[in-house]
Amino acid sequence: MYKLIALDLDETLLGSDHHVPERNRRAIARAMEQGVYVVPCSGRSFNIMQDVLYELGMYQRKHTYSVSFNGACITENYRNRICALEDGLSWDDCNAIWQYGCELGTVDVHLYTLNTIWTTPLNDADQEVFDALHIPSVATTQRSIEFLKGTHLVKILYMNLSLDYLHTIAKTMPPIAAALDTTFSSDRYLEFNAKGVSKASGLTRLAAYLGIDMHDVIAIGDSDNDAEMIRAAGLGVCMANGGDAYKRMANYVTHATNDEGGVAEVIEKFVL
Repeated sequence: MYKLIALDLDETLLGSDHHVPERNRRAIARAMEQGVYVVPCSGRSFNIMQDVLYELGMYQRKHTYSVSFNGACITENYRNRICALEDGLSWDDCNAIWQYGCELGTVDVHLYTLNTIWTTPLNDADQEVFDALHIPSVATTQRSIEFLKGTHLVKILYMNLSLDYLHTIAKTMPPIAAALDTTFSSDRYLEFNAKGVSKASGLTRLAAYLGIDMHDVIAIGDSDNDAEMIRAAGLGVCMANGGDAYKRMANYVTHATNDEGGVAEVIEKFVL
């Protein structure tokens, strides 16, 4: 019997309108009634997952959990209590990636601390996403993050609407990136986490915290930053709208897309 379901958010749990489809809400509520842990597992910070938690009935709810920052942080949703937090990125690494992004001039740079997202000035496409998701951020024209020395730096990313271009950057940027874990998401983000930090590492740590074997875990995702958790789970699932590479590594591929309630399809088939 599966005891924990880990859910990527964008392009997986959420529809194109950035909300949870009703079919997913109903299935998740039924799974939770049966004592199954349902855990959002996202690249987002925990403080910008609150609207989603509200839609799922998990907002400020005891004994429910979230994995955020691509696995770097585990929180209990009640009072956003941090249960586990990985070591952050070094200031030198973040500053080098920030400065390189500024020099390129073709990407927006987002740097996540625990409570704030610092960005270079956002282009229109990026601003549209931030507005739609009600993401609080602070934009700066500073070409160095000297002002963040001594701060816990969790994650940094580049945004560009061309995924091919981001792949080119990943191959040609300075060697500093090789010392970090690099993933892609939402066809627009190149993300950098500390080495060894992934959704799989965060999910494994949460499962151990809850006394659950990974064989009893379902992980559902659609893209590169979900790949490790899809492989690590007892049942790894890729969405119908996911990439072919992630479908090949999954144990199950949904028939329904994120807009059609693919998450509910999995819960109905394997849990209820």
